[in-house]
Amino acid sequence: MGPNILLYFVKYPTPGKVKTRLAKTVGDQEAAKLYSELAEENLRVIASLHQRNICDLVITFDPPEKREDIKRWLSLSYEYLPQCGEGLSERLTHAFHEAFQRGGKRVMALGSDTLGLTAQIIEEGFECLKSNDVVIGPAEDGGYYLIGSANFQPKLFEGMSWSTNEVLPQTYKAIRNLRLSCQTLCQLEDLDEIKSIIKNIEPEILDKFYGCGSPIPKLLKDCTVLDLGCGTGWDVYVVSKLVGENGVSIGVDMTDEQLAVAFILDDHHTFVTGKPLLVCGNTALMISNTRFGKNFKIVGDTSKHFGLFPCGPVSDESNSSGSCC
Repeated sequence: MGPNILLYFVKYPTPGKVKTRLAKTVGDQEAAKLYSELAEENLRVIASLHQRNICDLVITFDPPEKREDIKRWLSLSYEYLPQCGEGLSERLTHAFHEAFQRGGKRVMALGSDTLGLTAQIIEEGFECLKSNDVVIGPAEDGGYYLIGSANFQPKLFEGMSWSTNEVLPQTYKAIRNLRLSCQTLCQLEDLDEIKSIIKNIEPEILDKFYGCGSPIPKLLKDCTVLDLGCGTGWDVYVVSKLVGENGVSIGVDMTDEQLAVAFILDDHHTFVTGKPLLVCGNTALMISNTRFGKNFKIVGDTSKHFGLFPCGPVSDESNSSGSCC
């Protein structure tokens, strides 16, 4: 094999066996589908490097007994190497050992669930290994999507707390202890990023989330997404993070059936069918001028508004005959 070898780590996309953290959010079937599509997309990216003779590509797969299924899935005639070992440390060590034994001078391992991968990143990694002992592509979750070395370094993988945010700092510590030079590539995210996005959602919204799952498609950057039946807004928020600054996330909900029960405007405006509610003119006009206006009957004079900001509840101590609602 040539001097540059890329080890592409993949798992057969069996529901319940891949992206288990993501599956807790979107379900086993959807998580497996998302992983499968992203693994295929990333393979198309790195296949272009193989075709240009930038590197040799080795599909490092798991489980070993799924060799033929994986070949049919990926439909590519590259080198296939089963992942061997009890844990990721042993599997990485075995794969790197095999690659260097086959004549590799610069070997990199790449995860198959990385978002935003480009051929340029892989090329840059191999260039870095011409003048550095190690190269790392850090992931936003505290791990890495890529690691490479210019010689066999099994201690890089020993004692790691895999699947935690300690992996990256532990790896950098190992590099320092081994007195190796290192270059860091750009930071990327993997499919589990949805879990980190959810952490920013208010508990009240999470508690009210309903449905059979969230069919959020892959690779939404710069897209416009319309969510019909957005409910609590859970999906809309997650999608807004995935589409990025140049994308758009739109949520449409509030059916006639839902409006027949209640309409919650904010933390102090809850409108219940058949129950009058005192509000200021500002709130009355705001509602009547929207598509929800047909569901409300505005009674009284809205020409005078008491108080500009904030529009909050009247204090019990207030003697004023009128104020913001």
